[in-house]
Amino acid sequence: MFPTLSKFAKSMFCLPHSSENVERIFSTVNLIKTKQRNRCSTDTLEGLLYAKNYFKKSCCYEFETTPDHYKLFNQSMYDFKE
Repeated sequence: MFPTLSKFAKSMFCLPHSSENVERIFSTVNLIKTKQRNRCSTDTLEGLLYAKNYFKKSCCYEFETTPDHYKLFNQSMYDFKE
């Protein structure tokens, strides 16, 4: 009977109920990005967030490195971007 109203009502159901996840991420970023780390690039900050989230479920001592990890590490260490 009211197709536009029906579509609008259905679209409202897909909105998040709170901004808790976003606030948690911003809080974590504020903990990571301190005065000593204020020059972190976006890629570095994203990597730190990913690592922090990954190691919540396990311990860093349980992480097993592979030859591919070393290859990626060495490759990115000597890859200078201007």
